[in-house]
Amino acid sequence: MAGFRGEALPVQDGETNHPRVALGYDERVSKERQVFVTGASGCVGHYLVERLLEDPRNRIHALLRNPDRLRADLRDRVTVHVGALEEISNLKPLLAEMDAAILVATAWGGVTAKDVNVAAPLAIADALDPGRLERLIYFSTASLLATDGSLLEAARTHGTGYIHQKLDALVALSRHPLGDRIVPVFPTVVLGGDARHPYSHAMGGLPQLVRYLGLLRCLSLDGTLHVVHPFDIARAVVHLLDHDPPMRPVVLGNPALSVKEAIAQVAEAFGWRRLPQLDLTPFALQLPKIFTRSFTSWDRYCLEQRHFRLPVLDVPALLGPSGFESLAGIMASDPRLAARMRVPVGVPASARG
Repeated sequence: MAGFRGEALPVQDGETNHPRVALGYDERVSKERQVFVTGASGCVGHYLVERLLEDPRNRIHALLRNPDRLRADLRDRVTVHVGALEEISNLKPLLAEMDAAILVATAWGGVTAKDVNVAAPLAIADALDPGRLERLIYFSTASLLATDGSLLEAARTHGTGYIHQKLDALVALSRHPLGDRIVPVFPTVVLGGDARHPYSHAMGGLPQLVRYLGLLRCLSLDGTLHVVHPFDIARAVVHLLDHDPPMRPVVLGNPALSVKEAIAQVAEAFGWRRLPQLDLTPFALQLPKIFTRSFTSWDRYCLEQRHFRLPVLDVPALLGPSGFESLAGIMASDPRLAARMRVPVGVPASARG
């Protein structure tokens, strides 16, 4: 798998005649497909399981430490295997019968993080039957990538333990005998969740942040980021089960958005008038010098290199619009925020779950 040893990953133009089947598959194909999923009980996992269930071919096997965390109506429609990723060797016979695997689960820290983030994905790849497997989709992180799509050298030199683990797993999988059947995906900042889906980490704190919007609209920070809704992640991943990636690396995110643009979008959606903004960048750059023990080497690097612009997969162009192409559209899908928004933003009912 080219490009995971530091050289630039070429961004290739996708085909112009991708199938636009609503569910992302050819309905004439009726063969059952056994799909193994980790992380099904999380935010992205819920959207992913919903999308997988739309395809009648899929027979989903979800590894769950706590089955009660998966919504009951979904839990009743999948085969749940209760266990931990650290004990994945117990499922070797099952994994040998899988046609596809989607590895979403991750551990942000703790004593078992390395087992979950590195050992488990490699053990799963080793246990899959090369003569049967069609696709293994591995969730990495966009934090590992430079602006040209190559691996970010700073991920090794400045990264946290989590970043190092994701990098180690990515490099090892790129050398695995399964070859190009392994498709890593690189989500950017995930914003999503509602009454029927768990909130992502980043989305969970947005209502509190919006409370200070009157002040925030007067402030700015020089920086750029990508955001993505888990509904778009799910439909892109399910599409990749049946189609070769139109580009590598597969970065999942909306077009780059400056912090200033993000604040303006949110303020407009909530009916706040735009005001002149005070640039906090010079002050922010001094914070690591003031709070030396609170900032890791990775924190300092991200603050200094604060423009994250990556070659993203254009999911709306590939699969049609979802309503989540803008930050305002993403926020409108959250009932905690939608009721307070003064400018209505249309989100298709199908996208709300």
